[in-house]
Amino acid sequence: MPRQLSPGNAAARLEKWARAGFDIAVVDGLTATLEADKTASAGRAPRASGRLAATVKIVRPSASSAARKGFIIGRLKAGNRKRADQGGVPYARVHQVGGIFVSPTANASHTNRHGIAPKSADGRLRFVIGGKVVFARRVAHPGSRFKKLEYLRIDEDRAQRRIDTSLQRSADKEIG
Repeated sequence: MPRQLSPGNAAARLEKWARAGFDIAVVDGLTATLEADKTASAGRAPRASGRLAATVKIVRPSASSAARKGFIIGRLKAGNRKRADQGGVPYARVHQVGGIFVSPTANASHTNRHGIAPKSADGRLRFVIGGKVVFARRVAHPGSRFKKLEYLRIDEDRAQRRIDTSLQRSADKEIG
C-alpha cells in the first residue's frame, strides 16, 4: 500500500531526491545500457586475432563526478597504448575512426610508404601470400590506411528508455 504524504512532505522528499537520487538513477540506467552495448560492440570489432574485442570496456559514469561537473559521461573504449608485441592493441582507435595507423612510438602524423628490413640474424622476412610461404630480404610497405568501422556504438534509444525507467523507479521508491 502506498504511503500517504502531505504535499509539503512530498515536495521535501522530491527536493532531497533531486539533489542526489536523480544523478544516481541516471548513472544506473546508463550503466545498464553500456553493459549491453559493450557486448554488441565487442561482437562488431575486427576479429583477426580477437585481441581488440577483448579490450572493449566501459568508462563508468559517476554520480559524484556528475554532481561536481554538472554532467554525466558514460562511454565505451577499446585498446591500449602498449606495443603489439607486449599484448597491446594500439590500433583500436584507427579501426574505430578510420585513417592512417601510426604506431604509439612514432612521432609522425601519418605513415608513408616505407621499407621493412628483418631484425633477425638470418636476414630474411617470412610471410604468407596466397597460401604460399614467401621469404624476402626487404619489402616495400605501401603505408596503412583503414576504413572507419565505428564498432563502438551506444544505442541511444535503449539508453533513453533505460534512463527514463530508472528515473521513474527511483522517484516512485522515494515518494512511495
